[in-house]
Amino acid sequence: MAAIVAAILDGRSVIREASSEVEVDDVLEVLRVLGACADRDGSSLVVTGPMTGAARPLPIPPIASWPEHTR
Repeated sequence: MAAIVAAILDGRSVIREASSEVEVDDVLEVLRVLGACADRDGSSLVVTGPMTGAARPLPIPPIASWPEHTR
């Protein structure tokens, strides 16, 4: 949630001790697709907003390729 708020704001935000869960990386990818600059730096997230709204396609893998526990 903090990364999303940071992407809405103007300027650079650093979120320290961020989770290493893969879902966080998915959120960062969506923010990049929406025009924010969002990256990991060790255990921190660095997000620069605001999002430009210059969205590009975000491919979503077919459900059959998802791990069984997520279907």
